[in-house]
Amino acid sequence: MDPEQPNRTAQFKEVQVCFFQKVPAKEIFKKESEWMKKLTTREQEEILHLTVLSEINENFPIALEHQKKFLKAFIQLMEDANLEVADALYESYAALISSVTIQEELHFKTFILEEGGMLTLEESTRMLSHGTTGLQIWPAALWLAEWILENPDVFENKSVLELGCGVGFTGLFTALTCNVQQYVFTDWHRKVLQSLCRNLNLNLKQRRDARLCRNCLDNFDNPDSDSDIICTTLRYSADTLSVGSCKQLKKSGRDCVERWQDSSKLESCSCKLTLGERKDKRTKVDKSSYGPEGIEITGGENTSLDGMEEEEEEEEEDLLEVIGDGKEDGAGGTVHLASLDWEQADCEVKRFVKPDVVLAADVIFEPKLLPSLAETLKMFLNNQRGNEVTAYIASSVRNEETFAHFLSEIDSSEIEAEEVNGPSKEIFHFDRSCPMKLLKLYSRK
Repeated sequence: MDPEQPNRTAQFKEVQVCFFQKVPAKEIFKKESEWMKKLTTREQEEILHLTVLSEINENFPIALEHQKKFLKAFIQLMEDANLEVADALYESYAALISSVTIQEELHFKTFILEEGGMLTLEESTRMLSHGTTGLQIWPAALWLAEWILENPDVFENKSVLELGCGVGFTGLFTALTCNVQQYVFTDWHRKVLQSLCRNLNLNLKQRRDARLCRNCLDNFDNPDSDSDIICTTLRYSADTLSVGSCKQLKKSGRDCVERWQDSSKLESCSCKLTLGERKDKRTKVDKSSYGPEGIEITGGENTSLDGMEEEEEEEEEDLLEVIGDGKEDGAGGTVHLASLDWEQADCEVKRFVKPDVVLAADVIFEPKLLPSLAETLKMFLNNQRGNEVTAYIASSVRNEETFAHFLSEIDSSEIEAEEVNGPSKEIFHFDRSCPMKLLKLYSRK
């Protein structure tokens, strides 16, 4: 028996992982060449069925050109090693090169995770497409995901907002591997948001560990909708805003919610307590003023204590019916998406969404956008709820001058920055030749 046989499963899995992450074929076979030079025809076919002929590739095909290069390099390695080449390799390669050549605009990348899960994302085959670079997965997004996997406590039961999310890799990875309360994807380009919708649907539709907001999807699936308007759950969520239980709920519940968001209007609203505070107050009612049957005896109309509690509970249920709580029984954190233009000073995302953690990857590249990026970060870091907000920005430092410009802009915005150690373990396959930095940001105020 071949002493290396027990390692074959792991070796085959590594080839499969590299293939679906679109690692260049020459790199795959250079890295794995020694043990592959001993493959039997049966083992060659096994690798073929884990890659080009796999169910994954049938359902979510990787770029056709990548498949051709993979099989060509595979066959070449077998021939150079004087091995018998499986007929299936020749047949599959012949089928690919004889197929009608179509200029592919989109293809899929599938990330097979160590714990057995899988993420499949649609992305553009071109770096620049439809006037944006946001339709591809960038290296810093993968690098940030590696760091997130090592630091799940940062996101435990937190509301997370991502700037410039692109096609959604970092956010999907975070939402599915960390116990977040809520994850809000944001980007601006309409084509990017539509691609993000498809990727969220593809990866979350059947999941229970992260619930996808249908209102958000409906908004971006509809070409006639106003993409600058966020969903009702984000705007009126009791988890997002400090909401009063309004006595005029059935008539003006939404007005009440909006007044709670704008502190200057608080005095015009009769409800001054959050839902939680009203519950606390009920438990502290002095029952000495009530008779044995729970009837108020201190004057005025007789009032049942139990009846008062039931009335207030009904008010709270009505309010949640108006605003939604963003969750379903047994569901994990809720996933939302919204359009966010950094250069737009007043927009719904900036007014209503109050995150605990802000994430971004590879957003430091265009000098003219850096002032608005810094102002956007300042707004989210100065959270009106009073809790401490932290941002983590991962960046490939392609231009030292641009990166220094960003540091200058956030310094002018009263934002403190400290460099954080990156991930200790390499999980994903991508070009690591460009230096990367991870910044932790927080407000000085």
